[in-house]
Amino acid sequence: MSDNDLKVLREEVANLRTAISEANREIYTKRQSIAEQTCPLKLGEAMEYFGWGFVGKRFVPKTVRPHKWGEAYGDWEVSGPLVKSDGTEGARIVSANDSDYARFLKKAVQP
Repeated sequence: MSDNDLKVLREEVANLRTAISEANREIYTKRQSIAEQTCPLKLGEAMEYFGWGFVGKRFVPKTVRPHKWGEAYGDWEVSGPLVKSDGTEGARIVSANDSDYARFLKKAVQP
């Protein structure tokens, strides 16, 4: 293979990497829009935490983003601080997602 052939291949690889990066940015932007539109929680409002490990505590969802494990696992994930016993926001940040929320709602309606 000539030096020119290698140069052409390297340029093609670089172009493909650029296209992949642009596609990934577009995918993330669209997933962020889906997350924002489907998340039923009101950001900034304290509520019972429904994720793992801190059940029964309260937290304040501050951000919504696409589910970190991909759309096969859900559309959205929220994160925010736990609320301390004095009612102020603590330093501990927790996150929960739409599958945690569905499980929480199912338990809430059981007698």
